[in-house]
Amino acid sequence: MKKLLILICALFCSVTLFAQRPTAKAKQLPAFFASTLYVVTNNNALSGYNTAIKDAIQKNWRVTQFDFITLAEFENQRFDPTKSFLIYAETTFPKDKNSIAYDFVSIVLGGNYAAIEQMPEVCSFPICVSDSDGDEAYYKLPIIIGFLNKHIKDMQTNTALLKDKKYAWHVKQSGNMAKKTLYLIAEEQLPEFNTAQKLKAVYRGKTVFLAQEELANLIRKRAINVAFLHKVAPISKETEQGARCYIIFMGTDNALYHFGYHIISEKEGNGVTARIWKAIAAKK
Repeated sequence: MKKLLILICALFCSVTLFAQRPTAKAKQLPAFFASTLYVVTNNNALSGYNTAIKDAIQKNWRVTQFDFITLAEFENQRFDPTKSFLIYAETTFPKDKNSIAYDFVSIVLGGNYAAIEQMPEVCSFPICVSDSDGDEAYYKLPIIIGFLNKHIKDMQTNTALLKDKKYAWHVKQSGNMAKKTLYLIAEEQLPEFNTAQKLKAVYRGKTVFLAQEELANLIRKRAINVAFLHKVAPISKETEQGARCYIIFMGTDNALYHFGYHIISEKEGNGVTARIWKAIAAKK
């Protein structure tokens, strides 16, 4: 069961919190849909997160009203039950063999909760490993926010999605990824699958290998018929064993084709394994 480590920085001080985060209940959703979502920016002037999340929200968030606040303002406003918040949460999984930290975006409800860790969560999505350069992943935020907007909108008629932490319903609805061109970055793949030719043994859809900036450009343009890999895993071989490797396939139309993770080991490497490729290829 996951725990959250949320770093809340206010000017020159910081508070580190470890907590079990409860899931929001169906009866709390009407208040959420009537609320304003306050997107909490961070205090790191060197990070590209603030610019990226503002652009992603302004262009893709439609399910509620929204505004932007600082971390210090969040600490003062989080008790208001008419408000909801999008926070950047550092998440650890203590039961994993290698409990490293991952950065998630999480949407939580305001209210009279004594501690931040008691604020109910509507949904969350992994962005990157905490000790990595988050700017390498922020270009995907428009698709992630677009998907979360769709996911939450669907909760209006299907409240069971609150408990669908791996987004299985959306994965089932998305259909076969092979109908789109899959764009991949070679450095993110296992050695046995790092070219289009090698991939043919396990995946028959059209694949194109390209540089990260080229993929970022396709996402910025919302190019049609594009699918891509969002991988969240350790970069260093010294820290990867026993850690989680999130494998997420998405489309520029906000489709979600696969969402899951495996524990990195000698049998299951740091990337999309043959088992995962075959499962995706078999999907109708």
